[in-house]
Amino acid sequence: METELKSIVVEGKHYEIIKELSYKGCHPIKKVRNCENNEIFVCKSEPKKSIIRSQFQLKNEYEIYKYIHKDGKANQNGIPLIFGFESNEIGDIMIMQELGLSIKKVFEMSKHKFSLKSVVKLAIQMISLLEYVHSLGLIHRDLSPDNFVFGANEEWNKLYLIDFGLSHSYLKDNVSGEHIPFKEGVGFCGTPRFAGKWSLAGLEQCRREDLESLSYILIYLLKGALPWDEKLQSCDFYDLACIKGHTKSNELIGESPKEFQTLLEHSLNLCFKVKPDYNYLKTLFHELFLKCGFIEDDDYEWNPKYINEI
Repeated sequence: METELKSIVVEGKHYEIIKELSYKGCHPIKKVRNCENNEIFVCKSEPKKSIIRSQFQLKNEYEIYKYIHKDGKANQNGIPLIFGFESNEIGDIMIMQELGLSIKKVFEMSKHKFSLKSVVKLAIQMISLLEYVHSLGLIHRDLSPDNFVFGANEEWNKLYLIDFGLSHSYLKDNVSGEHIPFKEGVGFCGTPRFAGKWSLAGLEQCRREDLESLSYILIYLLKGALPWDEKLQSCDFYDLACIKGHTKSNELIGESPKEFQTLLEHSLNLCFKVKPDYNYLKTLFHELFLKCGFIEDDDYEWNPKYINEI
C-alpha cells in the first residue's frame, strides 16, 4: 500500500500538499503551499508507473512551457507560469501557477448551458490564445473545455490554456520556418469528442486541426451537446472521423449565429500548411458581440459571485 505524501521537494524548495484537486489522465493535480513564503501553487505529477505508458508526457509538457516562456510574454497571453520541475524516485513533478476552474467545470456547474454572450466572449479569448501559441510554431493537439482554465482570484475573467503534453512544432525548424510535411498513418492523439476529422483519421495535425477543435468546443458550449456524443463509446477513431466528415456545418450549427458556422468552415477549408486568418475570426466575434447588444461587464457564468451561489 502506497504512503500518502504530505509534502514534496522540487528544486530544493519544500511544498506542503494542501489537497488533491483532480486527475488529468494519469497526472494527479494537487494544490500545494510553499513552506518558505506560504504562496499557493499547483503541483502536477506523473508517477513512475505511468511514465512508460505516457512516454514522458509531463517532461515534454515542461519543455514546451520553457520554450513558450522564452519570449517573456507568455503569461500575459494566457500561458501559466512554471516554477520548477524535478524527476525523482516517485516520478516527474512540475510546480505551476495556481489557476481557477476550467471551462468544463464551470459548464457542468451551470447545468451544461452557457449564454450566447459568454460563448462569444470565450470565442474571442480562445482564438487569441491559439493565435499566440501558433505564432511560436506550436500546435496544441488536445483542445477541450478541460484545457481552458480561468485565472484565480482577481484574474477570474482571464482565460489560460494548459496541458501541452501532446503539443509539438508544426515547423521543421525555427530558423527556416518551413512547415512539416503532410503525412498519413501517424496515429491519433487528442480528445475524440472535440478532435478534427483528419486527426481522427490518422493524418498529421497542423493549425487547422486546433481551429476545428475550437469550433466544436464553442458549439458544444452553445448547444450543450454534439451530434456524435452517443457514438463516442461505440465508434473507433476512423468511424468517428467519417461521422464528423458527413455532418454538414449548417446542421451542426442549427439556429445559432452564423458566425460559428463561418469559424468551422474556415477551419475545414484550410489547406495543410495555410495559416488561419485569426484577425478575421476575432473581428467576426467582436462584431457579433456588438450586434447582439452585449456590454463588457461581469455578467458571465464563471463570475465568482455566481459560482459561490451554486
